[in-house]
Amino acid sequence: MRTRKNIFWLFFLLILFVNDSFAFRIRHGRAISMGGGHAVSARGVEAVGWNPAFLAFSDGPAYSFNLPLINLNYKFSNDLLSINLLNEYAQEDRYLTKTDKLDILGSLDNDNLDFDTYAYLPVVAISFPTSEVNMALTADLCLSGGAVLSDQFLRTILLGYTADDTGTTRVFTGDAEILAAWRIGLTNAKSFDMDEIEWLDELTAGFTVSYYSGIAYADILEGHGELYMTSTDLKGNGIARVIRSEENASGTGIGLDLGIAGRMLDRKAIVGLSWINISSSMEWNNLTRHRYSFEVDGAPAFDQLTDSWLEDHLQTVDEEVSKSERAITRVPSVFRVAGGYQLKPTLLLTTGLDFQLNNSPGEYKTAEMGAGVEWSVLKFLPLRAGAKLGGHKGFTLGTGFGLYLGNWRTDIGWSYAGGILQSAEGFSFGINTVFFFGKNENSPKPSVVRERDEAPKRRPKGKGEPRKR
Repeated sequence: MRTRKNIFWLFFLLILFVNDSFAFRIRHGRAISMGGGHAVSARGVEAVGWNPAFLAFSDGPAYSFNLPLINLNYKFSNDLLSINLLNEYAQEDRYLTKTDKLDILGSLDNDNLDFDTYAYLPVVAISFPTSEVNMALTADLCLSGGAVLSDQFLRTILLGYTADDTGTTRVFTGDAEILAAWRIGLTNAKSFDMDEIEWLDELTAGFTVSYYSGIAYADILEGHGELYMTSTDLKGNGIARVIRSEENASGTGIGLDLGIAGRMLDRKAIVGLSWINISSSMEWNNLTRHRYSFEVDGAPAFDQLTDSWLEDHLQTVDEEVSKSERAITRVPSVFRVAGGYQLKPTLLLTTGLDFQLNNSPGEYKTAEMGAGVEWSVLKFLPLRAGAKLGGHKGFTLGTGFGLYLGNWRTDIGWSYAGGILQSAEGFSFGINTVFFFGKNENSPKPSVVRERDEAPKRRPKGKGEPRKR
């Protein structure tokens, strides 16, 4: 059992902290807590990555900036593990019965064991006005992850082999990708005077050009293994072809975001459309290809495997094949519709609809619809809640709050996916801090329309100039 547990937990830790695949999709503490409906309330540097047009809204700040202190967003989800499952089965002195193991296998959402993890760190960002537009400069660091392993791996770890499996072969497959990258962005946004359109109070448009610079990359191009049981022992072999960055490797890419937004109904309603990462790829050069293989011959029955036997008999080979490989990494391209309505001065309702237009590691081609509410009866402590349907996990529930003290704004949010609290199979957390200064002077101010011209008033008799005789 000890060997089996070590293998399982080693794999779990590798997925959680190492197997990170690229998905540069910006997240925010307020968005996590409001079912993704954060976009309509994003102002200043917060608008970057959601809808660049919101940078130019008249109720935004003239200047805003953030620092890496108190800024972090993290997500983890899978198709099996939850706090309830770990509390029930991962007890130190508990021995798993066959019924327990079958219950664990029955908890899999599909035929594969999927893991996704994501970490996003805003390093530095600043927004400021110019004579005609509002601009923002941003730099972010992203690590995101996804790996897929066939359920046969978990089945063998839990159930091992029995006499009924004699003469059968079990096949294991897996896939994972590793990447870390910087994103440096320039955002421009402008507000337009819309006095001639009665129902539209304000119109803004903007774009963001991003430059991606790779830090590290690896991709398991092929992961395959077999385990065969005879009447007396086990035999196995496997191979993994991996392409990864080493010295002199480089990765670059260009991204483009477009956005348009409007305010109406006496500025109480907001609608925004944005397309994030229209250009959705990153190119890597001078990668190194490796071929890893292993072989096990004459192993005792699976339940009798020990750490020492594996160390003495497991033969592995690391063969370098090429040093001039090239790879293309997908960046998630998202089309977003966002809306919001200020029902009361203290009550904001938001909604959002995201369409991911491509498959990328750690992200899936799917649609998500979310809604949220923000209650600001205490202006310095807005409370938030939201829910989201769709996506990989189907259902997400979030909550959080803000802490606004003068120019200081900190937003904290967390959410549960595929369940609630301890039954959830996914968890997201975000904390973001930004500083706002001044009022946006570039945007046209609301105009006062006079319904009709009034006739000049007559002077009362006996006042003003004397009457002529």
